[in-house]
Amino acid sequence: MKIDLLTKKFKTKSKLFHFFFPYTSEKLLGPDTAKYLDILYFNLFKKLDIQFLIECGAYEASASIEAIKRGCGALAIEANPNTFEKITPKTSGKLTSINIGLNDKKEYINFYFPKENDTVKVLTQPLDTVVKDFDLISNPFVLWIDVEGFQKQVLFGAKNILSNKNCKFIKIEVEEVEKFKGQLFLKEEIEDFLYNYNFIPVFRDFEYDYQFNVLFIKKEYYSEVSNQIELTINESVANSINLYKILHLISDKKNFISEMKKLTISLFGKKFGNYLATLLGSKSSAAFLKRDKKNLKN
Repeated sequence: MKIDLLTKKFKTKSKLFHFFFPYTSEKLLGPDTAKYLDILYFNLFKKLDIQFLIECGAYEASASIEAIKRGCGALAIEANPNTFEKITPKTSGKLTSINIGLNDKKEYINFYFPKENDTVKVLTQPLDTVVKDFDLISNPFVLWIDVEGFQKQVLFGAKNILSNKNCKFIKIEVEEVEKFKGQLFLKEEIEDFLYNYNFIPVFRDFEYDYQFNVLFIKKEYYSEVSNQIELTINESVANSINLYKILHLISDKKNFISEMKKLTISLFGKKFGNYLATLLGSKSSAAFLKRDKKNLKN
């Protein structure tokens, strides 16, 4: 299974709605697939006997906290010293929190944190090095990776972990286009890299355009949980499709223009589709300007 095939699988389950409204159907899947991805992720803990979670890019360590609720231990890794000091929960009980950046080598680098519009010099180390200080990977464990464009460095620094038979599945945020300055890995590179370590994509969300989370599982464990994965895919799609959501999305001007563009491209080609989208956008803007001028006169 490839990510593109997985995407198609979700959309085809929308049946006729996706056929007529391909752009809107993806928007429709957004919130529910994000929720169900996390539900599936943690529901697999019991089935695959997960004992530990490593959260890379922890922030408030929500994944670590949920893992602990399920009886697991957790390592929460947060690079931003300000976030670590003010937001990330401190080491306690089954939670270990550390303030360090993840990289493919040990060095100090300047991290840019967009939420704070700030650049901070941070010590970075490979994840393979970090885990040597803890007894984390001698039992089944999982990874949760949300590192804002730093996926290549994190994955290259975790080759031993990824090779470990106890690393059973991974949730990772991916981008289809460059979102972060200097980003080295996009969706295809992440997928190809993890495939070399026997990981396959089995679930994705549609929360944002060009940026989403993917659940990868090691091939040898897929058969044990395939039914559970299929049921979750079906349930997430079924809960996404309802009349209120459909009408709300179709009534949105931007969605309507995007749908007309996709339909026109499929019928007449890209050039005419882009022309129609521009024309519709211009007409919509003109209509709004005309209405505003009328309101001013009144």
